[in-house]
Amino acid sequence: MTPEHQELINRIRASADGLQQAVAAVPAGQRALAPKEGEWSVSQILDHTRNAAVLAFGTRIRRALVEDNPSFANFDEEAYQREVHRSPETAADILDMIIAEHRQIARLLNSLPDEYWRRQGHHPQYGPMPIELLALRVAEHAEEHIKQISELRFPSET
Repeated sequence: MTPEHQELINRIRASADGLQQAVAAVPAGQRALAPKEGEWSVSQILDHTRNAAVLAFGTRIRRALVEDNPSFANFDEEAYQREVHRSPETAADILDMIIAEHRQIARLLNSLPDEYWRRQGHHPQYGPMPIELLALRVAEHAEEHIKQISELRFPSET
């Protein structure tokens, strides 16, 4: 395994831990509250992060491993939220699923020969998406939302 691939796997593992730490810093009673009008709550951020990890990146990685150049559908999260997702999950429930998915992706990638990292699928909007790029997006996306959660300020904190 190349050092770059090992670093990506380490970032995916660390991002799961980072999300857990960022969420732990927000009191449980505030996790479902939007800090300001128009901002997402911690639960909404986690829901979005989970959807990307499971329904987009994780699924695409798995498909690229077993299919030759699969066509990836565009994930319309707004439609998903509107039509499918109506579960009253807690932030803790959603976080558990993100952590499990990140750990699964890391284990899967850890066993890949280097040449498999170049296997890819094709996205109608973004073009070719090799496993290496998808793995990078798993880490980057979670890191973006760790930062977002860490920077949230609720009215009592200002």
